[in-house]
Amino acid sequence: MKVLQLQISNFRGISSGVINLHGHTLLVGAHGSGRTSICEALGLVLSVDALNRHPVVDEYDFYNRQYIDSNNQPIEIRLNVILTDLSVEDRFLFKKHIRAWNDDMHGFADDVDDRSLVGDGSHLHWVLPVVFIARYEQNEQDFITGTFFDYPSALDVDSAQVDQSFGGGRTIFGRAEKRHCGFIFLGPSRNTSKLLSLHSGSLLERILVLGRKNFSDSCEPPPPSSSGSINVESPATGHKGNARLKSFITRPLTAETARYVLENLPSGKRSADLIENIALFTGECLDRIDLPVEKRGTGAHGLLLIELLESLLELKGSTAVNLVIEELEEGQPTHMLVQLVRLILSGINQVITTTNSPIVTALFETHSILALSNNARHEVCASSFGRKNLPIELRKSQHRQLTNAILGQSVFVVDSEAASSAFRAASLVFQKSSTHEEYAELAQAGIFVFACGNAHLVPQFGPMFKGMQKKAFAFYNLPAKDFDDEASLKLEDYTASWQSTNEDFEALIISETSPEVHRRFLEVADTFDTYPRHCGTYDAFLHGDDEVSEIAISVLRDRRDCSDDMVGLFIEQCRSVDELPITVRNILSEIHHLTATRF
Repeated sequence: MKVLQLQISNFRGISSGVINLHGHTLLVGAHGSGRTSICEALGLVLSVDALNRHPVVDEYDFYNRQYIDSNNQPIEIRLNVILTDLSVEDRFLFKKHIRAWNDDMHGFADDVDDRSLVGDGSHLHWVLPVVFIARYEQNEQDFITGTFFDYPSALDVDSAQVDQSFGGGRTIFGRAEKRHCGFIFLGPSRNTSKLLSLHSGSLLERILVLGRKNFSDSCEPPPPSSSGSINVESPATGHKGNARLKSFITRPLTAETARYVLENLPSGKRSADLIENIALFTGECLDRIDLPVEKRGTGAHGLLLIELLESLLELKGSTAVNLVIEELEEGQPTHMLVQLVRLILSGINQVITTTNSPIVTALFETHSILALSNNARHEVCASSFGRKNLPIELRKSQHRQLTNAILGQSVFVVDSEAASSAFRAASLVFQKSSTHEEYAELAQAGIFVFACGNAHLVPQFGPMFKGMQKKAFAFYNLPAKDFDDEASLKLEDYTASWQSTNEDFEALIISETSPEVHRRFLEVADTFDTYPRHCGTYDAFLHGDDEVSEIAISVLRDRRDCSDDMVGLFIEQCRSVDELPITVRNILSEIHHLTATRF
């Protein structure tokens, strides 16, 4: 079972929006784009944890804090979720509430009056629609909430009574149904104490409940030693991470949770590993617990989270576990983050998460990444790379750059690494010397410089970034062959684009800078071990301006795309904005004008 679609109405900072998901989904976007709200919405509809909160919602969960309209009538929060990939058991269990879904129309098949539009039925499959509703009840002077099957929408009773009843006569989608769906919501404020807690809906509570169902009462976990200590060197533990976990134990807490967990965990190889893991987290003896939450980023939290997830997957099966998790990278070191992401992508049925980390983004397939945007009416929309927007060979070869570009506010596509280095270095010169108005260099302004490889590839990325609602800019050298009509049309999808007057970027920046800049560059470059001596050795007394320029351009061309970044070094020798190449200067000024935030 997976989430196919989420519709949001009057929730948090979102007035309305429709999010379509396909399997694993990574949500990215600017601050305020609605990433957290989408995860919270899925948690309210599908997670058991929401049933134990009171109040489930408050006034701040309503869009613009408005829960009563001008006619003194309640305004409802509505969160509609369409669940797909239903198993035979799912279809039997929810047979009264499933509907046929048409992938071509991206809607319910029975909503179409003209049956010919449905086709031969090859694109139809069963889905389960559910809805979460929240509103302010004036008689109770409190907020009331409920999750319901969204089909059928009303009972066979008087329509006036149905309209007045909360839920409109729908059948309740309760705790048992939510547990069956297998969605787990982990919010951003995760810590080891919460992972080890026994609140309803937590990972550990899920394991205990499933363990009681899947194992006999006679199977008891191995008891801890009399001192409560664990021999981390013992091969019987079967867990290589125990010794490492032991070094992270620092903070004392109560032992009540540990006693209950160790007494109630089911037996089995994976469960035995988990028992050893938790025992190490809980310290040397049963009257004392030490949790490794003193220092963030040590990897202890990630190890425990991985252990809990693996135990849950063994008990329930990978196809029955779905995870909604905010800020996956929070508090995780890089090596543990990579291991955690790979586990959830390979072992969990569906994961929906948010991130600001290029490491996490790079581990997701590009078509699994949704870029969120929020317009002036606070209507959220999600755009993906899509398989049609970009050829698969480009998506694979440029995957790492693409994942970084997704996290940027805007994208600046250039045709070479030389141009990328030059514009990034020039933006720093701009920032240091600009006095007439505030200027932020490209990275600080959230503009990712994307080097696509050659001029003829530049148009290919225009439709993709436009579809993701990003401001995208392009600069490319004079192509050897004019663009065809299709490429020219794609080029128009950029917010702005510029074509160089030269086929050679190095020739462009040399021709637009003064000999003084060339001399400074050669003086510094000559100190590098990688300086190409065959291009000529600079002598300030013997060489005139023309000779200096010839040596400089030879050095730049020889070291093109090399790690020593001679083009960036060249631009750094410009001491003011006026010394920058005029083409580079004008383009950066225009980009700043088009992207600067006005308050």
